[in-house]
Amino acid sequence: MNKDFGIIIACYKKDYRFAKGCCASIRYFLGNIPICLLVDGAFPVAEVVKAYEVQVIYRDDVTNSVLRNKSFGYGLTKMVAFWESPFEHFLFLDADTIAWGNLLKYADFDNFDFVVDRTENNCLNDQGINRYFFNTKEIEKCFPDFNWRDYRYNYFVSGVFFAKKGIFELADYEKMLELRKKHPGMFKFGDQGLLNLMIFRGVQEGKFRIKNENLQFFGSHFIDNLSLRKRFSLESNRAILQENDATVIHWAGGINSPLLARTEVYHQPMTFFRKKCFQDYLGVNNFYANILLHIEDFLPNFQIYGKKLSQQFPTLFQTFRSVKKFCLSMVKS
Repeated sequence: MNKDFGIIIACYKKDYRFAKGCCASIRYFLGNIPICLLVDGAFPVAEVVKAYEVQVIYRDDVTNSVLRNKSFGYGLTKMVAFWESPFEHFLFLDADTIAWGNLLKYADFDNFDFVVDRTENNCLNDQGINRYFFNTKEIEKCFPDFNWRDYRYNYFVSGVFFAKKGIFELADYEKMLELRKKHPGMFKFGDQGLLNLMIFRGVQEGKFRIKNENLQFFGSHFIDNLSLRKRFSLESNRAILQENDATVIHWAGGINSPLLARTEVYHQPMTFFRKKCFQDYLGVNNFYANILLHIEDFLPNFQIYGKKLSQQFPTLFQTFRSVKKFCLSMVKS
């Protein structure tokens, strides 16, 4: 692997809990490879910094004013990596992912500028492209020279990809941001359509070399599929790797988020690594890590409805606060 390589994870406050699990999975399967957290927000990330020596980039750390002012928020934060990455070559991961196995075997920067996922064919008919990537009629109007049909089987879900820093011209990205603002429905799923367009226009022009690999496995595929769950099994507090298996498990947000309360979602691999982050950061055992995990998942809802609860059920509210305080004191002692 190239010496100037690392893994970049983008997150905001609500999915930072998953980013911690992602960092833990990287350390578990990939050793001491450098990690950088690209943060949309101003919240602390002490757990991953202490446990895994993660480098952190906040908005205020971004040197370019265009990126700092226009490229943060849903679907745009990750784009900052193409210009401000601390690594010349990187693997990008969404926060709600975990590494499973040696992902580095897919990196091939000598022969390719991008290594991206291979999307299922049923998402790549005209209807699927218009749903998951971009409005093809708008693309034809704005980019009449781009033959979008030629790459229909290469478009990818952008939660996982290998790429090189500095490969795009910032001026081209600025134009895309202006188009996104002018035509709100042109690009789908945040950066996904925009990034695919930038890459494959470059491929058509002979600027970029790209390869599709089976890089990610979606959490929605776990539903009612026991054989797939066995592929990503956990035994005796260990992740069980099947032979040379290597992929990224991606829960892809929304109803598939790997929260403890989502009993219909196979969240166990993410839960395992989220607990491991608590263990590595605080030095606690599995029992206390499990308590902290439940508090972490319940707390956001508690904060939203806490004021109403405190007014209607003051005793219950105070009891919960006392229990939380006690648990944290036990963990730290």
